[in-house]
Amino acid sequence: MKIPPEIAMIVVSFVAHKLLAHHPTSGRDSNTFDLDDLLGQMNSGKINPNTLYDSGMVNEISRMTGMNEAQAAKTLNTTLSMFGKQIQTGKKPASAVRNRVSSSSRSMRSATVRTGKVKRQ
Repeated sequence: MKIPPEIAMIVVSFVAHKLLAHHPTSGRDSNTFDLDDLLGQMNSGKINPNTLYDSGMVNEISRMTGMNEAQAAKTLNTTLSMFGKQIQTGKKPASAVRNRVSSSSRSMRSATVRTGKVKRQ
């Protein structure tokens, strides 16, 4: 999908705002969409277009950017799917992350500083 970077930034910021504003700890009484349902859709990679239209997000993005509703829906779908991929990436087991860090740190050399001189170990 080809959209100007400025529009992409608006859409990404809009989606992040909507997701955070609907989080239970936000203190907002939000009922335009079910956050758990939307997160489930994002995790599956299949966003229901009705969710986007019924929540008013398509209309809002269309008004903010000047895109027609079909373009706005497609852009929102793509953005939410990309967020969903990031959520899936963030769910990797901690041991996988630790192994990656510890193996890369082995290749690093350490240096000890003594009286102004650097000594390689």
